Amino acid sequence: MDSIADSRGGMGTSALAAAITAILYTTAPLASADVVPGTQSDVHFESSQLVGSGRDINALRLPVVDVKSGRVDYYDTRFRLSLVDGAFVMKIIGASKSPAVLGFDNITPGVYQDSNDACYGVGGPTLLPDGRRLYTIDATTGTAGCYQGTSTFRAQFVSGAAVGHPDIGGREIARSLKSTWLYGYIATGANWTRGGVNTDWEGNELLGVRQSGRQLVLGNFTDSDQDFADPKDTAILTRIGD
Repeated sequence: MDSIADSRGGMGTSALAAAITAILYTTAPLASADVVPGTQSDVHFESSQLVGSGRDINALRLPVVDVKSGRVDYYDTRFRLSLVDGAFVMKIIGASKSPAVLGFDNITPGVYQDSNDACYGVGGPTLLPDGRRLYTIDATTGTAGCYQGTSTFRAQFVSGAAVGHPDIGGREIARSLKSTWLYGYIATGANWTRGGVNTDWEGNELLGVRQSGRQLVLGNFTDSDQDFADPKDTAILTRIGD
């Protein structure tokens, strides 16, 4: 395993293993994410892919977020369950940096807000049969500081290449789309005129998404019922909570 910090400044896997062990054995109630004691890293088990095998549990692409910089690193971890004196004991037996995933699949779920205080909940991932990951975006008003107007906006996007994409792979533009975005579509358009995601973002339009630290960039690749290889409109959302 790696040392405390890797050469890029992220948490090393030895430190990650020790930190996760501390979280597993804490007696305090945990939120959906938890800051590792003695670090500035936030661990998001709810956003990893959990796979069981015998008495081993694998948490794949476990996001670890630097709460100061917003940087996200991903780890593949393995835990083993044992029965000791009638009680289950869990021990981490492996942790390594996750390999890069095609399509910039580094999305951190949570609540995001645009410059006009409109908020959106990003959910997922849900693992699809072909190994892609499905995420959803829904307008929300349930977080303090969010604009309380009602929006109907709802969209979904999927990791991986545009070609062969389960939702937009059949569009003529698919082969021209860049791999620097994750793609999906707008299920229900927005119904407000505020900036960012507004009434110009309509149902069935082509959506692109990519993460940059704590910011989520949305791109609308459709204008007047025609799809384009580059976004015709963009909105930048900033993560404000889980």
